[in-house]
Amino acid sequence: MPVAIITGGGSLMSKGIAETLVDRGWKVELFDLKIEDAEDVASHVGGATVAGAHHLDVTDYRGTVKLAKKVAGKHGGIDALVTVAGGSVGLGLRKSAFVDTDQAYWRKMIDTNYKGTLNS
Repeated sequence: MPVAIITGGGSLMSKGIAETLVDRGWKVELFDLKIEDAEDVASHVGGATVAGAHHLDVTDYRGTVKLAKKVAGKHGGIDALVTVAGGSVGLGLRKSAFVDTDQAYWRKMIDTNYKGTLNS
């Protein structure tokens, strides 16, 4: 059975992706900053037999590598990576016009949306 990691695994978009993959015979491992959201998606798509939920901040490179190795060891490899982590709302940031943001906002957005994807 192929295995996919989905970062931002607790989001509505990830829920649809996970559902589609599981329906096609995949197992999914959901990585999310909000573990309870990842657990909800895992439960929705079929529970522990087809989905795992893990806490992960994708801006933490070492943590990302460690968790990916753990998942690869559990399944004997990883067949796909779906990078959904990012956006602004899930990070607790308001959607704002660029002129209404500051360097802290930019840093959070760049660290998650760009560096987080590279870390994955």
